[in-house]
Amino acid sequence: MNLMDIGKGIAAMTLLLAAYILLLTTLNGPAHALENLQKNGFLLFPLILLFGGQIALYSFARRMQETNPHVMASCGVSAGSMAACCAHHVLDVIPIFGIYGLSMVLARYEQAFLGLGILSGLYGILHLLSILDRANLIQQIIPITTTNEVYTHE
Repeated sequence: MNLMDIGKGIAAMTLLLAAYILLLTTLNGPAHALENLQKNGFLLFPLILLFGGQIALYSFARRMQETNPHVMASCGVSAGSMAACCAHHVLDVIPIFGIYGLSMVLARYEQAFLGLGILSGLYGILHLLSILDRANLIQQIIPITTTNEVYTHE
């Protein structure tokens, strides 16, 4: 994994957070956006980190596709989990379509949707890591040394 892959992950995290704040601010005002970040931050920030991690891993897998074509054949599941991860944002736009009753019911379960997004993000990352492991590319992400020497501090 190189700095470009990591940069794409950081950019994805930044854009996701900015889109979330912009959407909430536009629909309900800045006070609501801050209130929602404080209320759900313990779920939002892990979700955002997982999304960035998936984007970085996906970017790496795309680059490795040239040397290992079967890597990308299995990445559809991870792309689906990234989409599921962000599905809770549907709650923010439902009122625009005039479906207020539905939005009130779904808003009640917003934290459950965020939790499902986190589980989906975890699954996506684990799935991508298993794909990369099967393609013998995991060592390029997590340097693993195989030595029998034991380090002793003198």
